[in-house]
Amino acid sequence: MIPFYLRLPLAIFLLLLLAVMPALLLRFLGHEVRVDWNENAAETRCEIVDHYTVERTCSESCDCYTYSCGRSAPCYSCSTCYYTCYDGYVTVEYWAGDYQYTDSIDVATERSQASALAEARDEYPLDSESACYYQTDDATDWRFELHNTTGYLVGFWIFVALGIIGASSYIAFEVQTWCQLLHCILDPNITQH
Repeated sequence: MIPFYLRLPLAIFLLLLLAVMPALLLRFLGHEVRVDWNENAAETRCEIVDHYTVERTCSESCDCYTYSCGRSAPCYSCSTCYYTCYDGYVTVEYWAGDYQYTDSIDVATERSQASALAEARDEYPLDSESACYYQTDDATDWRFELHNTTGYLVGFWIFVALGIIGASSYIAFEVQTWCQLLHCILDPNITQH
């Protein structure tokens, strides 16, 4: 059995690595950042004024095959294939205070230019208006919807619970180990001299 002076730092390290760190990252780099963005957002109206596509090179795995590599499970190998793809963009105009802003966002990626353009037009029809949100301190930072922060908060509480369960399990293990060493568990088969 690993001695206590090594078990304790190992348990603390594992709890920090597997529970505390992910919980803090989810809370402060996920949830809090998005809540701050939402709280600093102002609502306005966005109008779709144009659609266009941009050609670029995309990649995907191809020519995959399985081979024996001496382990119980087979190994896989794939090549990378490149092809021309198209990003469908929409151009949006919106007002923030007394200023009008124009920006474009990528809403579709397809293998054909016509498909990318059709997807952009279907999802965001020309001259349509919808609510959108911008940052009051940087009106160029905008979104169609506010951030959904629920997933980050749920993930945070899951890791908190895992940390509590892990710490409780470790404490129970140590209590049991020390009690066995010190014979503090009453056992009728142990005779005292």
